[in-house]
Amino acid sequence: MIDTIFTDFDGTLHDSDSKFESKLDGFLGFDGKTIWHTFFFKVHREIIHKKFPEKHNDSAFHCELLFELLGKQYDKEEAKRFIQACEQAEEECWTNPSYFDETHEFLQRMMNNDFKICLTTGSHAEEKAHGIERFFSKQFFDFTFDETIIGYRKTENNYYNRALIISNSNSQQTVSIGDTLSHDIFLQNP
Repeated sequence: MIDTIFTDFDGTLHDSDSKFESKLDGFLGFDGKTIWHTFFFKVHREIIHKKFPEKHNDSAFHCELLFELLGKQYDKEEAKRFIQACEQAEEECWTNPSYFDETHEFLQRMMNNDFKICLTTGSHAEEKAHGIERFFSKQFFDFTFDETIIGYRKTENNYYNRALIISNSNSQQTVSIGDTLSHDIFLQNP
């Protein structure tokens, strides 16, 4: 029987894409959706995760690849502006949130059914959890996990194995909910 829910934040509970798209609109003459999707899906997930995992936190390298994919000359000042816009958008995910319409009902139902609810996200788990709980005036999460807390990237088996151990959960009784198979729904048997 399922007793634990691991839930992602970005793209699952919160419309994070819209925050980034808004902040990046007009960058290098492109609309925000084009910039964000090129950066996040093509550069970060397709290239960095698969070919350069050691450069996961190298913002300058990400920007070089972004400019290249967009057919633009690399400009250090524009790259700094891009990184700042991304940081502002990320912070707005918990300071000025855009939760999906179903977020409150989903969390409330999980809580009403006595599920252990764990926020499993890449970064800023505590800020994101506090933002949700402040917005809905209710504490939902039994545990909050991100890559810093866990010590592994979310794309690694050990992220989820460690989250299972810390939350005292069993993989056969845990469901992971997210928007990306390779990053959110990656549970392994211990």
